[in-house]
Amino acid sequence: MTATSRTLVAVASVALVLGCATEADRSITGNLAADYTSHFSTWSEPANLGSIINTTFNEQGPTLSNDELSLYFGSARPGGIGGFDVWVSQSTRRSVHDSWTPPVNPGAPLNSAGAEQQPSLSSGGRSLLFASSRTGGFGGTDIWMSSRHDQRELN
Repeated sequence: MTATSRTLVAVASVALVLGCATEADRSITGNLAADYTSHFSTWSEPANLGSIINTTFNEQGPTLSNDELSLYFGSARPGGIGGFDVWVSQSTRRSVHDSWTPPVNPGAPLNSAGAEQQPSLSSGGRSLLFASSRTGGFGGTDIWMSSRHDQRELN
């Protein structure tokens, strides 16, 4: 039996217990799931990244580079190309909660007159996927990807 087959059998078994079992059985299953995740540490109290990152213009969809030194997010702040744009800020220290530089709009071709939002960096930092209502799509908001040669480049 392959690893995939074993996983499918396990998932199907849990689904069967949850769907057909009594309340007591579901409680046992819930406890097993809780025990499975108990080796992870708890999350810290959330910390606001401050007024350099957050404004009254609706920031959303943050993503961090693997080294946690670049923060990409969507924002409707002034200075962009179109309503929502992708912005990037650099950490001045080696912690997510430390100081950040004022966000920079990478400009075109990443941003357009359409709305660019919800950026997501690849693990290597060379590709950025995002949602955009730019022209040339299939209507509404589509998923787009932009790539770069060097992950150390800001934009």
